[in-house]
Amino acid sequence: MKAGNRKEVIMSRRIVILGGGTGGTLTAGRLLRHSVARDASTTV
Repeated sequence: MKAGNRKEVIMSRRIVILGGGTGGTLTAGRLLRHSVARDASTTV
């Protein structure tokens, strides 16, 4: 396969946190501080 024939696939990241109580809120806060989570959609 030639290099010009390759297709690039861009996928979005989703983080789902089950449990919207204290533990879910703390986990979401910790994830949002990390650069990986900034590129993702986070749902609590």
